[in-house]
Amino acid sequence: MRTKTLYAGLLSLAATAAKADPTWPSEVDHMEFIVYQLQGFKGSLFNDAIRPCDNEAAGPGRITASEWLRVAFHDMSTHNRFTGVGGLDASIQFELNNGENTGPGHRTSLEFYANYLTSRSSMADLIAAGVYASVRSCGGPVIPLRVGRKDATAAGPLGVPQPQNSVVTFRQQFDRMGFT
Repeated sequence: MRTKTLYAGLLSLAATAAKADPTWPSEVDHMEFIVYQLQGFKGSLFNDAIRPCDNEAAGPGRITASEWLRVAFHDMSTHNRFTGVGGLDASIQFELNNGENTGPGHRTSLEFYANYLTSRSSMADLIAAGVYASVRSCGGPVIPLRVGRKDATAAGPLGVPQPQNSVVTFRQQFDRMGFT
């Protein structure tokens, strides 16, 4: 009887340990490699285009770090906190020809990110990683980076703030995005 109890206890312990066993490789390992293993043998070189901060990798007068930030803003600024639609979902890749996303920076940034796109790194996560890398490269603070975003499959709603908008419109748009 005592042996059966011992076996049952060991089996229970083994089952608990199996549930707690980490999965390797983790689903975030690849994004961590892209963002944090930047130099050395087999480094991702993800931030080479934005180092130093004023690097003009895409051509004279085009600061790559600022273009990466602009892409992220244009992608997330259609978010509607009331409906839960929009946000940083890489829908901008389908919105390059609408009037809200003018200029060559969006396309060249997305083309750069495409070099890192895999089944384990979504375009939305790469855009977020671009924000993290740009801010750090330009001397800004460490900002939290969470991965696991799903990419949009179609264009999102319109609503990127435009420079000609009134102050009232800007306030309404930023309130819709969740900024107060």
